[in-house]
Amino acid sequence: MTVSYNQSGYIGSSYSVRAGGAEREGRRPLSRGILRLAAHTGITQAQARELLEEIGPCEAHHVSKYANLVDYYDIDDAIELAKERYELTNEMIDARLARREQIQAKAAATREAKKLAAKLEAEKKEAARREVYLDECKKNKSLTLTTRCSAMKITKEKITEAMAAGVPADPCGIVAQIKKWFEGYSVEEAVAYGI
Repeated sequence: MTVSYNQSGYIGSSYSVRAGGAEREGRRPLSRGILRLAAHTGITQAQARELLEEIGPCEAHHVSKYANLVDYYDIDDAIELAKERYELTNEMIDARLARREQIQAKAAATREAKKLAAKLEAEKKEAARREVYLDECKKNKSLTLTTRCSAMKITKEKITEAMAAGVPADPCGIVAQIKKWFEGYSVEEAVAYGI
């Protein structure tokens, strides 16, 4: 049997509505239960597996596209058993969770910083590419206005939008940029080059 997307009784095609309810109440399949128990208590994954298998599954639910029946384990019961067996206190578990949250927050901040650095680097490369292109435009005065505008990422759509918005003179700063390109040239030379 296969499950179609959003079939009655299913969330998407990943797991049943009852499996989703079990997840919200803190129960997990063995593989994810081991990871969660180990993360919350600080015990090894092998010890977590042993505890969960000792407690045994508390319910079973259908998951996946093929409606596989999977056992779910109560993680809260396993945490209580871990406290007894490994002499863990609530303070120890809370401190571990707080430390874990700090590590996750630091990792998230690092990822964001890397994204920002990559974005800034891309902008820097784009600015350098434009500068080189504009220098080429200055050297090779036979380039067309369209080519020069594309170097500045000025499109016909931008010009049309600016004019429609009531900016009749020099939309997007084209004339000012062109004046910079031909700075130092006489009017005749500028006309000869298409201004």
